[in-house]
Amino acid sequence: MGTATFTKPATAVDGTGEGGPAVRILRDTTGQAGGQRGFVNCASYTYTKAGKDVQQFEWNALNILDNYADAGENCAAYDQANAFGSGATFARVSEVCCTDPNSIAPLTGFEADAWASGAITPQSGARIANDVVFGDGQFIRKKTTSPSPAEVHWGQRIAPSGDTPWARSIGGQLIEGFKQVGQMLKAAVEGAVRGYFPQGKYVVLFDGSAVECETFIRMKAGHRIALDEYDQITLQRINQRVILASNKTPFFEVDINTGDIYKKGVKVL
Repeated sequence: MGTATFTKPATAVDGTGEGGPAVRILRDTTGQAGGQRGFVNCASYTYTKAGKDVQQFEWNALNILDNYADAGENCAAYDQANAFGSGATFARVSEVCCTDPNSIAPLTGFEADAWASGAITPQSGARIANDVVFGDGQFIRKKTTSPSPAEVHWGQRIAPSGDTPWARSIGGQLIEGFKQVGQMLKAAVEGAVRGYFPQGKYVVLFDGSAVECETFIRMKAGHRIALDEYDQITLQRINQRVILASNKTPFFEVDINTGDIYKKGVKVL
């Protein structure tokens, strides 16, 4: 849903005469204890078996919302999981599994579609295919009126499952087909991108064979490029000079207007 004005999830179903739920399923295990770890109970269960020779699409569940409203944040499906204990809590797990190592069938664990018509205009609302939002649980549930720090470890994590140690991805992420920017990063002073690479591997590899004379890296004046892991040896541009510095003290400068060269502040050429 993605906006700070959405304050409904704690009481998403009211049943106060505005319609209420057409089907209500309640399962309460608060009076039970024990059980076998890994054994699954559920409040509802549906099952579809697609035959090998069928050509039509078989969908185990379909939720449709025709939204004519001019207000609100209306959704076709909403999953909410409230954590009160110390057990791991998942609001939604989308799993696809193939056990045939020779299978050539495509697999997709999760697909987010956003079908739009027309170009973006200044009046357009946000068009987002996949929106990841996090915040203060106590504040959003109105347990407090004073927001407190709400940190998550990762806004998005892409990693092989710990249950399958031999799993690996050919590529971490593929971004293509964008009109202006493939990925835009806005981060605090601790850094927008941080990478750890084995020795002997490419840290950054740009393929410029398709389009020549295009800019790979663009920075504003005053920004630095560190040439060591401690941010001591740096390269930057200030007042039309490209400066190579050690511990913020320039020792080699080039004036990009005149071509003059300076060593420790003294013109040498």
